[in-house]
Amino acid sequence: MKHFDVIVVGAGPAGSTCALSLARRGAKVGIVDKSKFPRDKACGDVIGPKAVRILSLLGISKPEGAVEISDVNIIGPRGDTVRLPSEQGLDYDGVGWSSPRVIFDHHLLQYALEAGAELINARVGSVGLTDTGYQIALPNSENLQSDFLVGADGSISTVAESLRLVDSGKLLLGFAVRTYLDSTIELPTISLWEESRGRLFPGYGWAFPSGDGRINLGVGVGVGSNKKAGVTATRELEGYRRRLAESKVISDAADPTQKLGGWLKMGASGTSAGKGRALLVGDAAGLVNPLQGEGIAQAIASSVAAARAIDTGASDPAAIYRTWIQENLFDYQRASALLHRVAIANPRLASVAMKALFTPAISSRVDSTWGIFWNDLADGAGTIRGARPARLLIKSLLKLDILIQNLAPSLIEVK
Repeated sequence: MKHFDVIVVGAGPAGSTCALSLARRGAKVGIVDKSKFPRDKACGDVIGPKAVRILSLLGISKPEGAVEISDVNIIGPRGDTVRLPSEQGLDYDGVGWSSPRVIFDHHLLQYALEAGAELINARVGSVGLTDTGYQIALPNSENLQSDFLVGADGSISTVAESLRLVDSGKLLLGFAVRTYLDSTIELPTISLWEESRGRLFPGYGWAFPSGDGRINLGVGVGVGSNKKAGVTATRELEGYRRRLAESKVISDAADPTQKLGGWLKMGASGTSAGKGRALLVGDAAGLVNPLQGEGIAQAIASSVAAARAIDTGASDPAAIYRTWIQENLFDYQRASALLHRVAIANPRLASVAMKALFTPAISSRVDSTWGIFWNDLADGAGTIRGARPARLLIKSLLKLDILIQNLAPSLIEVK
């Protein structure tokens, strides 16, 4: 039975970054993933400014073919457009990357392997406790053992389920589907629309440059804990593509390539980030932005923090790690989850609010704050325009969340 200091389940951005950080600290690390890399993944392919800064500090280069992106256009329910500016903060630059996950994930994995981590291509059957750590059951009666365990296996996490770290009734789930088009677009674009007259669609569409002469086009939908509602995203994708082509947002109406979908677990809801010497990182811990579905920055940041907690040698590194999440990620996750739940549960109210937000008199004053808040950049924004209101908005939403939970919980009940 092969033994590792740490086994990381999942070789996506969270798993590879955590394995890299641990291997560089001298740990014997095994990465278990069912896929052979390079492999594709459903995603918008955007690596935000915070993630780019952390990757740079880790000495990780920009993937081949990746393009730099900054400002984003938001199209409202009535066709109004607001340009959200991207500026340099204290701990990030105003520039992100766009790189297909088939390239980006393989790029990160190579760094982990070069640092000394070992990749095991196998599907995890179950995870169990032993007297000294953890045992991972693989096919053909093979088993691996480790002193520490990191679950980086995405929103439907075997590690989280096996160790009973998930309460499925409290999850805030989303489903997204994307395709590629042989087309061009001037700026990354996000679209909001009404599902029916006066009722905002419970999600959004995106069209992002892919860096290889294509566009990554997709639709994401919030479903609360009701997985059956995920089909809405797939159903909306073709109509969204046609609308963008007809309005000349994309350069032509090229036929899409194969569609690929995936689940999102957002807002750190319904999941404990770890227990004892088992830690969950990235999507497995629900560390995905509830407003726009981005999870790579949180995946990379949480993975570095998890590796640091394990490296302390503490008997309960999960406690250290959970404290880090509470201090660094949780406020935004909770505040934005509140807006997500209110919008999904009250589509008419959401439609009115969005139409008001897109009026020029308002949008011209809040564009910077909107961009900072939407992209979870408030903490490191310093004194740039819109930063202070974004931080005040988070604090206000946290207070409002407590008030709603106590006085009007029906306002956030997703049916």
